[in-house]
Amino acid sequence: MVSATPDHGDQFPDESTPRRRVPAGQAIVVALATLLTVLFLDADGLMMTAERQEQGLQRTVTVAIMRPIRGVAGALGLTAPRNWVARAAGNAQSTEFTSTKGVKIAGKHRSGPPATGHPPGSAAATTTTTTLPSYRTPTPSDPLRVLVAGDSLSGYLGPSLNDALSGLPATVVPDQHVGTGLARPDVVDWAKEVRHDMDTDDPDVVVLFIGGNDDQDLRTTDGWLPISHLDEWKVEYQKRVAQIMDIVTRPGVSVYWIGLPAMGKAHLNRYVPTINDLIRTEAAARPNSVTYVDSGKALNGPDGNFVAYLPDGRGRQVEVRAGDGVHPTMAGMNRIVDLF
Repeated sequence: MVSATPDHGDQFPDESTPRRRVPAGQAIVVALATLLTVLFLDADGLMMTAERQEQGLQRTVTVAIMRPIRGVAGALGLTAPRNWVARAAGNAQSTEFTSTKGVKIAGKHRSGPPATGHPPGSAAATTTTTTLPSYRTPTPSDPLRVLVAGDSLSGYLGPSLNDALSGLPATVVPDQHVGTGLARPDVVDWAKEVRHDMDTDDPDVVVLFIGGNDDQDLRTTDGWLPISHLDEWKVEYQKRVAQIMDIVTRPGVSVYWIGLPAMGKAHLNRYVPTINDLIRTEAAARPNSVTYVDSGKALNGPDGNFVAYLPDGRGRQVEVRAGDGVHPTMAGMNRIVDLF
């Protein structure tokens, strides 16, 4: 008689060695160990990804988690294999950015304005033709050239200046890079960028609005400088500000650096006064060429804190800050430009 049930004994023989069952607890421990290994070995890459996220709670939490992990990983040399592989594959984080070694900063080694500035009281230093003082009189055939450079904070700066200069012989050239700043020259080397802008566009006026992404560790040619080491961080950041100002300060060029307004996010607002003080200090060392523009006078509330709405000339409440609590609206930017 033929059996109704086929015999698969030859196809699926009994296991000579029974499978070992892994306890659930042990499996969890192995998974966690694997996760931690990945976190430490790729700490640099994961930190870069975290810092490039849109400003918000997710970025804040991720950066806070990754910062100590990267610090420990770097100290133990655990990131070296990943970085070696990245260099071999041509995907390494760039360290080919402008060094600040040798840059002099106000209050340390610098004394007085640079030689490229115009002497006080000279005709060149006092001539004004528009809301943006210039060292020459522009004409339709040779208009005023205004370079606007910065991160996403500068988004409405070009259009606002275009409106303010409407009907006048002026050309506004924007150079905006979202998600950048002086902290991360491996993403955009702003020293190199503005030098190229100056050589290419030959501006009469330079307006800078940058720093909204700089509440983070500094990437240097020697590695990372944690923002938790605030004294050393401030010296390096001030060098970067001084470096940019030195590059754009040229005979016949007026420079305006817009400071940061109060932010609607506590983690950003924490470093706004520090960054502004460093910019203001370097601008003061160049009184004949660089003007510090205090955006807080245009955007902050009466108590100096963040506000989303402010009254216009008719007393109507106008939205001056975007919903993210960071960026100025067009109306807000117009208020900043009115300070010039």
